[in-house]
Amino acid sequence: MDEVYFNDRPLNPELLARLDSWTLRLYSVQHFDEAIKSFSFEVYEGLQARSVIFFKYLKSFSSLLATHCEGLDFETVRGQGLNFSHDKNFAPIKDFLRLQQNSSFAAMMKKLLPNHNYVTSLCVVKGEVKGVFVYADIENDKLETPYFKLTERILSHWAAEIFLLEQIHNLNRIDELTELLQKKVFIEYMALEVGRAQRIQHPVAFMVVRLDQAEMLKSNLNIDRYQSLLKMIAKILMQSTRKTDYLGVLSEAEFGLLLPHMSLKNARNKAKQIKTILVASKYFSDSQINLHVNFSICISEYPSLAHDYEDLHLSTVQKLMLDIQPSQMMEVTKSATFEPDFVYTESERKK
Repeated sequence: MDEVYFNDRPLNPELLARLDSWTLRLYSVQHFDEAIKSFSFEVYEGLQARSVIFFKYLKSFSSLLATHCEGLDFETVRGQGLNFSHDKNFAPIKDFLRLQQNSSFAAMMKKLLPNHNYVTSLCVVKGEVKGVFVYADIENDKLETPYFKLTERILSHWAAEIFLLEQIHNLNRIDELTELLQKKVFIEYMALEVGRAQRIQHPVAFMVVRLDQAEMLKSNLNIDRYQSLLKMIAKILMQSTRKTDYLGVLSEAEFGLLLPHMSLKNARNKAKQIKTILVASKYFSDSQINLHVNFSICISEYPSLAHDYEDLHLSTVQKLMLDIQPSQMMEVTKSATFEPDFVYTESERKK
C-alpha cells in the first residue's frame, strides 16, 4: 500500500484509520454546534489535552461566548465570554490570533483553568471566524502535527457544507426581505397547528395584517423606502408576538399571524394592541413626503369561526378582500347554523 503524505510528512495507517472513522461520524451531523462537539471530543482524546473549550463568535454582538467543553463540567464555563463591541478597531482574525495577550481573556482563563497552560486556535469557515478553541496542557507544536491540521481542515470543510445547506433551506422557508416565513411554509404550520388544536381541544387564532393602499404607496415611494417600510412592519410584528407564534408573508402587503392557544377574545385584544403600535410608529408617518400609512386587521379563530385550516385561512383573507376601506378592524363572521368542532371557554385552561 502506498504511503499517504501530508505536507511532505508520511501518515501512519493507524492515524488514517482514526481520521476515516471520525470523518464518517462528523459527516453524519447536520448542525454546526454538533460538528463542534464532534471535533472537540476527537481532538480532546487525540491530543490528550486536559480540556478543550470552544468559544463561539457572536458576530452581531462582537462577542465570544463559551458554548461547549470537554474535560470540564460545562456549568464551570457556562456564560463565560468576552465582549469586544467597545473596541471600534476590533478585527476578529487579528485580535483572536493574539487572544492570549488579552488581559481580560487571561483573567477569565485563570479562573477557568487555574495553574494550567493553554493554547488557542481559530475556527475559520470560508474565511469567516466562527469561534476560538482553547486546549489546556498541550504544547503549541501539537497544533502543527498532521493529525491536528487534518482534523481542522475536515471540520472547516464540513462546517462550510452545513452553512450552505442551512442557507438553501432558509431560502426555501424564509422570505428574504422580511425574514418571515414564506406563504407555503406558513400554511403548512397552520395545518399542523389546527390539527393539534383539534386533538387537544384548545383554540388557535389567525390574524392578517394588511398594509392598506400598498400599490399607491409603492408608486409614490422609491423602492428602498418601500422595502424598508415592509421590513419595519415585520420587525414590529415579531416584537409584538410570542416565541410560540408563527409569522408569515401571505402577499406583498399582507402578513399572517398564527397564534396557538389563543381564543377569539384574546385575539381581539392582541389585534388592537398590534394596530396601536403600528399606528403610533413615527416610521409610518412623514409630512415632508406626504406619507401616512394605514393598516387593516382581520381576525378569525378555530374552532369558533372555522372548521379546518383552509377555512381559517381563506375566510380571513376573503373578508379583507371584500372590505377595501383603509384602517379597518374586522373579524370573520359565520352563519347562525355554523357548529364548531368543540366549545372552548377560558376557564378550561385552569383544568
